[in-house]
Amino acid sequence: MDAERARGLVKEALDAGGEEAAGLCREALGLDPGCFGARALLCTTLAGLGRAEEALGHMDGPALDGPDQAMARLIRADLLGSLGRHGEALECIEGADAGGAGGRTAAMVYHKRALLLHRAGRSAEAAGFMGRAIEMDPGDADAHFNRGVMLTAAAGDGPGPEEAVRCYDEAIRLDPGRAGAMYNRGVLLSRLGRHEEAAGSLMAAVEADPGMAEAYDECGSALESCGRREEALGYYDGALALRPGFAEALYNKAHALFFLGRTGEAAACFAEAVRIKPGLPDAPPPPAAGGMIPGPPAEYRAKARALLAEAGRMLGDGDCEGAARACAEAGRHDSTDPEIPRLRGRALEGMGMREEAADSLANADNVEATALYVGGRAEEAVALCDAVVREGRATYRIRNIRGMALSALGRDAEAVGSYDEALAERPGDPSLLRNKARSLDALGDGAGAAACRAEAARADPGRA
Repeated sequence: MDAERARGLVKEALDAGGEEAAGLCREALGLDPGCFGARALLCTTLAGLGRAEEALGHMDGPALDGPDQAMARLIRADLLGSLGRHGEALECIEGADAGGAGGRTAAMVYHKRALLLHRAGRSAEAAGFMGRAIEMDPGDADAHFNRGVMLTAAAGDGPGPEEAVRCYDEAIRLDPGRAGAMYNRGVLLSRLGRHEEAAGSLMAAVEADPGMAEAYDECGSALESCGRREEALGYYDGALALRPGFAEALYNKAHALFFLGRTGEAAACFAEAVRIKPGLPDAPPPPAAGGMIPGPPAEYRAKARALLAEAGRMLGDGDCEGAARACAEAGRHDSTDPEIPRLRGRALEGMGMREEAADSLANADNVEATALYVGGRAEEAVALCDAVVREGRATYRIRNIRGMALSALGRDAEAVGSYDEALAERPGDPSLLRNKARSLDALGDGAGAAACRAEAARADPGRA
C-alpha cells in the first residue's frame, strides 16, 4: 500500500516541479525508501534548483548498489560533474554495471563514461566506450558526433581520421541540420588534404548556421587550397562581417589577396591581423621587381619543406595516409611548391583514392605554372600549360594561368581564347571574367571588357 501511494506521489511531483516536487518526492521516500523513481526525481529537481551538493546526499550508499545501480551512478556522475568534480564522476561511472542494465540505460552509461574519459585526456579509450554506446543505441546522433571528436583527439592512438569522418557522416545522416558535424568534418577533410570535399562540407555548415564565423574562415582556407582564391575572399569577408577582429581570418584574407596580386590590400590586412594578434608571422616582403609576387614568408617555406621531407619518409615506409596528411599540412604553409601536391597525389594513389589523386596531380601542374608566372617566367609558364593541354590534363585553372601568362607577354588575343576555354568549363566565374576583361581592354575592345565586368559583378556583387 505504501509503495503504491509513493508511486502516486511521484506522478504528482512530475506535474508539480520545483520545491513542491521536491517535497512530494521526500514524502514518497518516507513511505517507501526503496522507490528509485522518487529518489531520481528528487535529485534532478534539486540539481535544477541549484542544489546539486544536497542532491548528492540522496544518491549514494545503497542506491549505488541496488537493482537500479546503473542509472543511480549515472545520476550521481552528472551531479559530481556539475560541481566540477570530474575525477570522482569518472570513478563513480566506472563502477556501473552497464551490461546488466541493458538498452537505453546502458547506452547512456557508456556515453557518460566516454565523455568523462575524453575530458580526462583519454580520448582513444573514450572512443571505444562511445562505440559501445552506439552499439546499444545506433540512432543517437550525439554519440556518433562525440565519437568523431574523440577519434580526432586520439590522433595516432585510434582507428584514424577516416573513421572520424564516417562518424560525422552518420551524425549528419541522423541529424541533417547539424552544423557542428559539418564543420568538424570539413576541418578534418582539410587536414587529410581532401580540400574540395572539405569546402563542400564547410559550405553546408555555413548554410546550416550562418552565424558560425569559424566555418566561413575554414571554408575560405579550403577553397584557397583548391586554387579558388576569389571565392575564398567571399568567405573570409563573411567571417569578418560576423567577427570584425578575427585575426586569423584577416591573415588568411591577406594571403589570398597577396597571391591574387592585390598586394596593397594584402599589406593592409596583414598589418591589421598582426596588430590584433602579434604572434602571427610577419607579413611577406613587398612585390619583387616587375610587380611579380614572391613566395610565402621564409619560415612558412621552411616548415613546408620539413613536412614534405617527412611525407616522403612516410611514403617510403608505406604510410600513405600519414604522407597525405603531412602534405596537406605542408600545403597550408606553402601553396607555391608543386612538389607538395605531386607527392600527395602519389600518397592518395597508394590509398586507392584515384579520383582524389588525379585532382592533386592536376593541382601540382597548376601550382608549378603559377609559380613560374608569379616568378616573372611567363614564357616557361605558357610552355608548361601548353604541355599539360596537349596531354589532355588541362583544367580551367591551367587555362586561366595560361591566359595570364600570355597577357604578361603581350599576347592578349591568345589569352582571350584561353579564358574562353576556361569559361566553357566554369561558366560565369568572376575571376576568369575579370581576367578576360583586362585582355580585352589591352586589345582595345572596351565594349567587350565592360560586358565581362558586368557579368562578373552579377556573379560577385561584393566587387564591382
